[in-house]
Amino acid sequence: MGSPKALLPWGSTTLLCHWLDAFVGAGCTDVSVVVGPPHAERIVAHLRAAGRLAATRVVVNPSPERGMHSSLVLGLTAALAGTAGGVLFSPVDVPVAGPATIRAVLEGAPQAAVAVAAWRDRPGHPVRLSLAAAQAVMAAPVGAISRDVLAAFGPECVAVDDPGVVENWNFASDVSVRGA
Repeated sequence: MGSPKALLPWGSTTLLCHWLDAFVGAGCTDVSVVVGPPHAERIVAHLRAAGRLAATRVVVNPSPERGMHSSLVLGLTAALAGTAGGVLFSPVDVPVAGPATIRAVLEGAPQAAVAVAAWRDRPGHPVRLSLAAAQAVMAAPVGAISRDVLAAFGPECVAVDDPGVVENWNFASDVSVRGA
């Protein structure tokens, strides 16, 4: 990508700030961001400049080479330190439309241990975890695939009218023009 995905432009802001605004707009009050060491200082500076640092817990993953599961475990650990309920998570490179999508996942399938945003029956992000599901992810061994751990809970899809939930930006050619 040439820069951290979190800092990619999205509308008048960045993907990271868009996500933070979407979480807050959906009623989330405790938001954590997990970053890798090569970009941590730059992302913290961006959050400070954007006026969002005070409302965001930044967690640095000292070993991002261990994979996405290691970042998820760090984020869950930070989130669960401040709440007895469940959590909602997403990688930053999934460009959801905004708070309505997040609210749908928060409110949909209320009894599900794992609720997953889905567009046209394709599961994506964000994902809502019960406390038990979050603890199972945290207890999984290093190198685990979070998706495999969560499959045991029988994830329920929550239909949303947002194709961004199934996007995944890994290359410059993947970047959607929807947010531009």
